[in-house]
Amino acid sequence: NQAVSFNNLQGYPSRTGNNRAAIGGPAGSFHLVSETLNVPSTLRRAELSFYLWIATKNRKKTANDVLTIEIRDASGALLETLGTFSNLDVSPTYVHSSFDVRRYSGKTIRVAFTGTQSQGPPTWFLVDDVALKIWR
Repeated sequence: NQAVSFNNLQGYPSRTGNNRAAIGGPAGSFHLVSETLNVPSTLRRAELSFYLWIATKNRKKTANDVLTIEIRDASGALLETLGTFSNLDVSPTYVHSSFDVRRYSGKTIRVAFTGTQSQGPPTWFLVDDVALKIWR
């Protein structure tokens, strides 16, 4: 597994600042995992928030380039897949997504972005402004 930075791709800027993560490209699998995050045990609301721009050269009508958003435990074991995006979810720019993660209150977790690319034209999943928002 590897994470690939496409900072040299023209036309795919970060949403804010100078950096963003780019997952995808040539066939293979790609995996980005956060540091451990301690979710407070006393909270009213907890939300994983990020912006995602999906660009593809894949014109097939099947979802064969896929990005999953996952919650993993501190050791990296998969606890839950929060969402799935594919080459069918192309967007002209960054789109905001968020998931309720309140059920992980009092736990230590990791957030993972895992991509799988098929053979053929590539898809890029550009991720920016990832945040774990907590309301107490």
